[in-house]
Amino acid sequence: MALACLLGGAASAQDLPFGDGQPVTVVDELVAKGPGGPAWWQVSDGDTTVFILATPGGGIPKDVTWETRLLEVRIKEANALILPPTLSFGLLGIFSVPSLAFNLYGMQREGEKMERKLEPALRTRWVSAREKAGFPEERYGAHPPGMAAMLLLGDVYAKQFPRDPQTPRDTYGPRVEQVAQNIARDQHVRVDRAATYGLSLMNRVLDDLKVPGSDCMVSVLDDLDKGLTKDPTLPPDGGAAARAWAQGDVRPLLERAAIPRPADKGSLGTIGIAFGSDNVHLYRTNPVCAAPMDDFRRLVASFMTDEVNAIDEAMKKPGHAVAIVGAADLLRKGGVLEQLQAKGYEITLPNAQKLLANPPQPASAAAPS
Repeated sequence: MALACLLGGAASAQDLPFGDGQPVTVVDELVAKGPGGPAWWQVSDGDTTVFILATPGGGIPKDVTWETRLLEVRIKEANALILPPTLSFGLLGIFSVPSLAFNLYGMQREGEKMERKLEPALRTRWVSAREKAGFPEERYGAHPPGMAAMLLLGDVYAKQFPRDPQTPRDTYGPRVEQVAQNIARDQHVRVDRAATYGLSLMNRVLDDLKVPGSDCMVSVLDDLDKGLTKDPTLPPDGGAAARAWAQGDVRPLLERAAIPRPADKGSLGTIGIAFGSDNVHLYRTNPVCAAPMDDFRRLVASFMTDEVNAIDEAMKKPGHAVAIVGAADLLRKGGVLEQLQAKGYEITLPNAQKLLANPPQPASAAAPS
């Protein structure tokens, strides 16, 4: 999974397909096939229900037809539509992005370059790997060694394994979130984001990327020497998982999310950042590089927590609301549904099976002294 950040000359709001990259452990008892059309889960407490539509993430292939009538009906009478967290900043905020962000695009040409400060043996390995990959020194600017190494890993991987290069962009239609948002606006239904993150989140991610050091670089160079393997979670599947989703079966999506990644893909996924026509993929994925990035792990956990809190807040108003949640985040261990069940809500699966609330056990009273 990736955090897609778009930095441009106008206000921007982007959904965050953001995850820790680790294989998803699915809670099997929460997974069920719907009767036809995309599958819905329900969270209820007696006088309130939140209908949750699990989504595949990304645009739906245009040759995949999915039924929107139930989505339209449920949004029409809803108190609110809850969408996933978003990253949003306006024009003035763009100019506040730290210089580190702009350096991601090789725009920083001045100052002492990182590789000139490396110890001789490591510098020799780094320059050899960079030149073999065909990238100039300026590409990596004055980055810390770990960040530079992750950039090179992303560059080499993208060069070796281009993502579906034959598929034109117009192959995909809008994301489910966009469809739902358009319906809500047409019906004058309030649209709430589970959370809206500003530049502070971008700064925290970028700060975390500065933490890995020369040991990260050595490990990345070792991976490059061994040769990279293709990430099995990335190749296009011809729309098979999306077609299954459209018929109420999310299992292919979950199976793909559960595939263990090769060691050289590590455990933290990627950040894809676009600036105009230029783009950079940071494969913050080598395990040695990932180990010290504690702040990023906390951020990832907070995204699902924000979705849970938004649904929990909607449960306070009688009636019903609609929420859009990624299938993997909804059904994974420790994910959105498990957290809501732990809060005491009843869960209804797409096949109408009901799971009783599972509130957390109160802490044991301290023994008298």
